[in-house]
Amino acid sequence: MKNSKKRKLREVNYLLRKVRRRLKRRRRYKVREKHKIVKRKILYSELLKFLYERDFTKKSTISKSEIANIRIPKKFSFSENPNGTIHVLTELLYYGIEPLINGIHFDHTNCEELGICASTVMDVILLEINKNNRKLRNEYEISGEMPKNEKIKDILEASGIIRHLGFEIQEKKHIKELPLIVGDNKKYISGDVATKVIDFYMQCLETQSLILSKIGKLKMSHIIGEVIDNCQLHGGQFTKWYTLGHYHQFDEKNKNYGECHLVIFNFGDTIYENLKSSAPKELLDSLKNMTKKHVSYFRKNWKEESLWTLYALQEGVSRLRDKKSAPDRGTGTMKLINSFQEIGKTIDGELPIMSITSGRAHIYFDNKYRMMKNNNEDRYVIAFNKNNDLNKPPDYNNVKMLDEYFPGTVISLKFYIDKKYIQDKLESEGV
Repeated sequence: MKNSKKRKLREVNYLLRKVRRRLKRRRRYKVREKHKIVKRKILYSELLKFLYERDFTKKSTISKSEIANIRIPKKFSFSENPNGTIHVLTELLYYGIEPLINGIHFDHTNCEELGICASTVMDVILLEINKNNRKLRNEYEISGEMPKNEKIKDILEASGIIRHLGFEIQEKKHIKELPLIVGDNKKYISGDVATKVIDFYMQCLETQSLILSKIGKLKMSHIIGEVIDNCQLHGGQFTKWYTLGHYHQFDEKNKNYGECHLVIFNFGDTIYENLKSSAPKELLDSLKNMTKKHVSYFRKNWKEESLWTLYALQEGVSRLRDKKSAPDRGTGTMKLINSFQEIGKTIDGELPIMSITSGRAHIYFDNKYRMMKNNNEDRYVIAFNKNNDLNKPPDYNNVKMLDEYFPGTVISLKFYIDKKYIQDKLESEGV
């Protein structure tokens, strides 16, 4: 009897296991079929198509929830945390075009430093995701948690995600804005954009009872115009560029100045990619010669891509430079950065912070190194080393390779407008 009971029990257990396996297989089949139905990513946006083709997505499994959670890091800034910032952007694109995800929740609670540039690039991608879902007639939820920092709240409301999603925000007197300008090879000529940037800058100066002279306007217009031209001309077959400004006037007793942010970036070919594919023979030979000189210095943080990106910023270097018709091309970006390094400090020692990120190359300007004319160079150069020698490797704190890749070029500027500092500087120069 005992044996027969045991045998029957084994038979029952066997049948139960068989049923469980069949149910499990059926559940897996249903999940696979569901994935097959929604697997195809339909992208109406040219920008999303471009980013997807450039593999600008986070490699990850699908979120367990239909609402993906994106945590904004402590420092969300191209200048201060480029790898962490780009990682968040790839995560956003991944969740934004994944058919199984029906919304994104942004968590800013731990964010203590928000770069306008990082915020703007994120908003541009999010707006394209939103537009794509509307065309697909998908209900897509966008939600978030605000940071504790009041200054970051102001940025998000005046020039960030809250403003760009179309929420009505009460105007704040201590903030000035240059609304997002979007262009490509067909829209907006550089002169129009330069005028808008200068008008914004003049509004910022007025908060400190300062004005920009006619000569200053002309110089700044030329510099901004060339930077925008570079975005239009050097981005390759797909080029989309953007600019935005944000100014915050401090009202504390010990801070009688304002903080200004200016963002200029484009999606398209990186500086390195553009040089490899389109540089004239003379420039390409010069770049290859630089590679030969540096090959023994190449390490994880210093490679041909960062070398060529740095070299492209030097005075007179431009893939479209013509010695007869345009002898001064290739100077706009560095003149822009040098100008704000020169006047963008405060009387109590706050320094401007600026950066250029293109592909995997990252260049950080912190006033330690300046552009200058060397004895052996008939032009102004900045090599980011003690001897300012382009034949030697740079300081890896200022020029380095990133783990993450950005498909385009980002110029991020944060500087200050301090009346007392500017007046002292003009007096010391006898102006």
